[in-house]
Amino acid sequence: MKKIIFLLLTPIFCYSNTSNVFKSSCSGIQYSIESFCSINNLKDDQDKLDIPICGKQTFILGKENQDLSKSTGFVERMNNKGEKIKMMNFVFYGASCKNDRIILSGAGGCNSCGELFKTFNLSGKEIKEESTTLDLEPMQDIIPNLY
Repeated sequence: MKKIIFLLLTPIFCYSNTSNVFKSSCSGIQYSIESFCSINNLKDDQDKLDIPICGKQTFILGKENQDLSKSTGFVERMNNKGEKIKMMNFVFYGASCKNDRIILSGAGGCNSCGELFKTFNLSGKEIKEESTTLDLEPMQDIIPNLY
């Protein structure tokens, strides 16, 4: 009986270790974004309350595999149980296709941190945008069940 209860509860405890995979296409080219996240359960007196707790997000297009978490950095926060949690500083939540580019949008979750944009060509290489404003098509939710 104890083994059955343990097996039933295991998915709850491992939720942050499971991935959510978003799949889409841009100009007929398939791409995906894999997010390793869980619902935010931080103590109320910290910033980052408005974003999911993500340990890693990966952009995959063809043979290109970009670790998005490397570019955002990490912060350490406390959850409601008083445990320290390492999480991405920015979390990518939206994807848009414009012409021959894939644009990812992320937020920092502190209500004044602004947004972070990453743009990729259809070969999967990151493009450095000069503009601070982007004319985006409607964004698709990358991790809708966590926002």
